[in-house]
Amino acid sequence: MRKRQAVVVGLVLALGASGVWAQEQQPAPASNARRVVVTLTGKLEAVPELGPTDFQIELEKQKLQPARVYRPEQLPTVLAIVLQDNLTQEFGSQLPVLRDFILNQPPNTWVGVFYLTAQTIDAPLPSPHFSNELQKVADTLRTPRGTADAAPPTPYDKVAQIVAFMDRLAAARKEVLLFSEGSDALYPNSTPSENRSLLQAAQLARTAGVPVWVIYTNAVPPLTRVQSPASDAIGRELPSMTGGTSSPPGAGTGAPGSAPSGPRGDVYDASPFGGGVGFHSGLSFLDYLTDKSGGKVFSSGSYAVDIAPHLAEFRALMNQQFVLEYSGEGPPKKVKLQRKLKGAKLLAPGQ
Repeated sequence: MRKRQAVVVGLVLALGASGVWAQEQQPAPASNARRVVVTLTGKLEAVPELGPTDFQIELEKQKLQPARVYRPEQLPTVLAIVLQDNLTQEFGSQLPVLRDFILNQPPNTWVGVFYLTAQTIDAPLPSPHFSNELQKVADTLRTPRGTADAAPPTPYDKVAQIVAFMDRLAAARKEVLLFSEGSDALYPNSTPSENRSLLQAAQLARTAGVPVWVIYTNAVPPLTRVQSPASDAIGRELPSMTGGTSSPPGAGTGAPGSAPSGPRGDVYDASPFGGGVGFHSGLSFLDYLTDKSGGKVFSSGSYAVDIAPHLAEFRALMNQQFVLEYSGEGPPKKVKLQRKLKGAKLLAPGQ
């Protein structure tokens, strides 16, 4: 396999010759607006028609209705599929299911595959790392290395980088699907509110309006615990991704805010990354990340043996989503559904 080198540089988006989205969208999204993805949960007979008056967005200093509400088919979709490279090699048996999931994405979907490998991100597609040629994307899937030296010290700074990269792309429904065990060797004894890498990823995802969805997956532990370096601060420069043909949309704007505070929970267990009581549960970290970004952890409390049911649930939830466009300062503290829908709840980012 050809080796790829990761270069530590700022995030620079190289646009392909194909330009922005091939399809014109009506109405055209406002270039300076913020967008947030929200999801209706529950088994709905049909997805209801919802408009701006059906939602309330609470910001730091104001409450408002979205200016526009988009259904998934009204905007392109950018989906990042992120896999830790230390997932056990048994995960290779799940690749056919994941390939089918990619190939069955609807038209106007751009997908990228990213492997978190030690200190780097391996992006098999050339820059800008997403393509709507779904067969080409599916062909980049490979069995994770499944070794201790492939384990990222923390998956969360790499997730933060991928989200920041996606935030620079033009208006779209943007989502991350992460396959991870969730443990963090940089913060082996922390709660979620003490894990700076986790806080950064959660805040970036909330600010960018990008929900993170997680399939809880078994992984090989790293060789040793890693101490958090003094330079490990929110806002530090993140390493760029390697790799690039078909391009997703052009550059947009968006800046992360301050880190949220307050733990999502205080669950401790014996993690394969830490050796027993006192090492914070990776599942609790993942739960915090998805809760803050408006996503979900697909897990029954144990590692996924078969990812097919989880991918089916994720596909169903994607069909029950709306993209809310609004003008205001900062990301939402809370998004409320103003209309009562029997059996339905709203997944949305929150503080």
